[in-house]
Amino acid sequence: MKTMISRIIPVAAMLLATAGAIGTHAMERQARSSALHDGFIRGNQLGTVCTLSNMCSDQEGEICTVGSTQLWGKDGAGRCVVERYKIEP
Repeated sequence: MKTMISRIIPVAAMLLATAGAIGTHAMERQARSSALHDGFIRGNQLGTVCTLSNMCSDQEGEICTVGSTQLWGKDGAGRCVVERYKIEP
């Protein structure tokens, strides 16, 4: 009986560790994809005129665009000067 229990414990520990690793990976992936922000078309170079257009990400990658127009995020002062990136699937 003791030998059976001593064989089950390492297997159970390995299964628990594997489940934890899979859960952590899924949570990291969700955190990356949930970093969504409004993307704005900038009406002037200062970024003081902005028109809401589409959702973008703050995770670096390919620049967020609509057609050939780059989309921007707003800074603390409400100006569209923060680069935004395409949402990764």
